[in-house]
Amino acid sequence: MWPLFMLTCITLIAIITLPGYALAKVMKLNQLQAIGFTPPASIAIYTIFGIVFDKLGIKGPAPLLISSFVLTAFFFMFIALHSRRQKKCECKLRRPGRVTIEITCSIVVCSGLMTVLFLANLDTANSFLEFADNVSHLNTIASMINGGSFSTLNASEYSANGQQAAPYSTPGSFYPAGWHIVIALACSITNALAPLGENAGAYVFASVVFASGMAALLLQSFPEKKGIAAIGSVTFCACAAFPIAPLDVHQIYPNFAGWCCLPGAVAFVASIIEEHPRRFRASVVTCTIAIIGLGVLHPNCVISLFIYATTYLIMTFWSERTSKQTSVIIPLTKSVVVFGIMVAVWLLLLDSSVFASVTSFLWEWTTPAIYALKYTLLFGYTYGEPQWLFALVVYIGFFCCLRNKQTWWISLTFIIFSIIFFFNASGDPLLKKIFAGYWYTDPERTAACAAIAAIPCAAIGLYQIILLMQRAFEHVTDRVPRISKPISVCAIALAILLAFLQVCYSPMQLFSSNASSMGFRTYDLNIKSILQNRTYYTNQEKNFVDEVKSTVPENSTILNLPYDGSVLAFSVNDMQNLYYKTLSGANESTESKLIRSDLRNIASNNDVKLAVKSINAQYVMLLDRGDESQFNSIAWGTPGDPDWQGFCIDEKTEGFELVLAQDNLRLFKICY
Repeated sequence: MWPLFMLTCITLIAIITLPGYALAKVMKLNQLQAIGFTPPASIAIYTIFGIVFDKLGIKGPAPLLISSFVLTAFFFMFIALHSRRQKKCECKLRRPGRVTIEITCSIVVCSGLMTVLFLANLDTANSFLEFADNVSHLNTIASMINGGSFSTLNASEYSANGQQAAPYSTPGSFYPAGWHIVIALACSITNALAPLGENAGAYVFASVVFASGMAALLLQSFPEKKGIAAIGSVTFCACAAFPIAPLDVHQIYPNFAGWCCLPGAVAFVASIIEEHPRRFRASVVTCTIAIIGLGVLHPNCVISLFIYATTYLIMTFWSERTSKQTSVIIPLTKSVVVFGIMVAVWLLLLDSSVFASVTSFLWEWTTPAIYALKYTLLFGYTYGEPQWLFALVVYIGFFCCLRNKQTWWISLTFIIFSIIFFFNASGDPLLKKIFAGYWYTDPERTAACAAIAAIPCAAIGLYQIILLMQRAFEHVTDRVPRISKPISVCAIALAILLAFLQVCYSPMQLFSSNASSMGFRTYDLNIKSILQNRTYYTNQEKNFVDEVKSTVPENSTILNLPYDGSVLAFSVNDMQNLYYKTLSGANESTESKLIRSDLRNIASNNDVKLAVKSINAQYVMLLDRGDESQFNSIAWGTPGDPDWQGFCIDEKTEGFELVLAQDNLRLFKICY
């Protein structure tokens, strides 16, 4: 299982790297720009191909993989020919530069942290959490793997092989399926199932994409500070709100992938803003591609990028002042205009058709203002327990950035996202919508955004602490010549980093027996991922579905009650001939309405008999319904709903023959 997981990770890295990196080299981006541009550019390329192929009626992963491979090969051939013409084709081994070394260190450190925080707390590589959002994510990926559409304008859980007729025909509309596309492509190559693909995707995006992007942002913002990314990498996962919380709470993978791409995209856009007068056309093209890639992961990630770009742009206005005697009127006017445009766009988009379904959603979680302020300032966020050491290094870095005319925009961005979380946590419905509407007014999402904005401050804060301690120790070593300065300096840095790791990543609070924010998140993730702890789709039900698969012919549709857990059989067991692969849908077919309401009367109702025959359904699979209160986390409804009375079937029901039975689990053959 785990070897397949590692193979899927390697495959996924290649998928999200090669097309975008080749395009970055064609566009002559520098190393830092390429790091931030590559992942969203690759996703944008797959998205465009997916839409084109869907319009042509071409489904499945193979055409997308082949076309992307051909395009990537073309890009690299173009680069090679261009280099040859400029007589730069000599192949020389070069020592890796500072950027390469620091980014590699960041990836290695972050991979180790995510292994401890995430992988070590999974029961198996195929573990998944039972939440309504994740059911949709899993089934969308499974649909793509099994011949479905890769279009973000026509994503569906039903457009897959083995489905003779779908109960719902959802009209084509935009869905941020960028995450699902790359996971499905990786799984189709390694033959992995959707749950393993999700876990591999979470690990790769956090360990590679987020780590390299945040390192690029630090190197872009603090070019004079050697080792800033390598040292700062220990802070990348230190806040419980990100990256571990989104993987524990309700596995909001599209948002998670977008957040992982965000720091690199910020570094890329900041670099583009600096040089745009020299390369205006190239800047417009590359920025557009990056925004498309970020937008198809989740549109609110573009909103986040918009905030970062605004604060950086305002900083550039003030940095143009050559001295304190220069008038402040011009930069102040520019800043007010740009900030005013940001606010106007923000308010206009709130009720636009693009974001209306998102911004109109009201998350009911609220806390008193005094507690919201405490949670915001001490990074307790939704769990509430303060992260004291993380807060200390953040505020040290915050004031360091604030004092520098080139980096105070980082502090300003952190303030903005902290304000967004504060009003989301304490505000009335109107304030929640205004400040946090783009994130569904979900406190977990706004907490993640605030945490990401805090990480650069934490990195520079930890860097300054190490620098201060080293300088203090140098005064001691000057008086004791026997002590080696290089060794002592390295030892101090290592000791501080280890102390930070021990405190920030500890499952328990310092000097307390209570669980820390990090400990609560990792423990909760572990409990939820254990197979024996599942209440909705149990391990027994999963094994029973495997037995059903070996019994029922692949070309025969299996009718099922999705609320009993069988909605997950498609993605978890690869049961492609399942009829109901979602809990609900739009434009329901006549056959589905008859089956839901009256299947149990097939012996006496000719209309039901014709409906069942028309979809080639020959079997009915029923899993354990259990306690209907368990369905609150995964389904907005219960199997006891009158609309599903057609599935109230047992051994005495006329027209059904028992084939398999195990406790409360049943497989019936339909007798026409």
